Amino acid sequence: MALREIENLEASTLAHLELDDDGRPRRTGTLWSASAHIITAVIGSGVLSLAWTMAQLGWLIGPLALFVFSLITLFTSRLLADCYRSADSGKRNYNYMSAIKSNLGNVGITSMTGTEIGNDLSKTDKVWNAFQALGNMAFAYSYAMVLIEIQDTLKSPPAENKVMKKATLMGVITTTVFYMLCGFFGYAAFGNKAPGNLLTGFYGPFWLINIANVCIVVHLLGAYQVDLENHIRDLEHELSDVDAFLQRQTGFPRRGGLLAPDGLLPN
Repeated sequence: MALREIENLEASTLAHLELDDDGRPRRTGTLWSASAHIITAVIGSGVLSLAWTMAQLGWLIGPLALFVFSLITLFTSRLLADCYRSADSGKRNYNYMSAIKSNLGNVGITSMTGTEIGNDLSKTDKVWNAFQALGNMAFAYSYAMVLIEIQDTLKSPPAENKVMKKATLMGVITTTVFYMLCGFFGYAAFGNKAPGNLLTGFYGPFWLINIANVCIVVHLLGAYQVDLENHIRDLEHELSDVDAFLQRQTGFPRRGGLLAPDGLLPN
């Protein structure tokens, strides 16, 4: 049987079983679902600081910086979308770390954060606040850690990277418009006294502010679980390595997630 016939047979078998080319359940994500995921992943509690950010940068630099960060996010997201499948084997990478290891090998990933020093409102503080405002904008656009997971929901064909690039464009445009509305209106309302947390600038009605605070808590709980997922995955890998080591040392098979000699634990 020719190789192409074998491949067609395997593809038809997987399609009949509703499985993808890697044996996993068939994906059903579309351009619209990916765009929705991107928007909900990007827009978060960081939007509350955009009014203060605009107050530090002003009407000229603020909108320009926001536009530049949107272009940077769009450019880097398009590059990351091309990392979903390995260039040599075409194998899918299911998460951000897998894509990094597949394309760059084992590299260290670090994050840089700044700590504010000093309380005097001097020229140095003004410069520092401006850089902190730029950091707030960069934080407001970050979603690289979940981009690959979003792309992994897209059905194929068409090619996942092409659909993801379109979804990224739609998501970044929508997010930028929303950020501009929040930042511009917040700065217009409070001026240079815009608070770091936009909600603290309002004193009523209290019921509406309380609802907004509850929504933030709900959002942070969901975001915490998404962020914790990567740590749980790393912990599972570490535990699987420990489990494999114990099997090699003891010779005991795994029974129901436990190591035990044959015959001592039921299957």
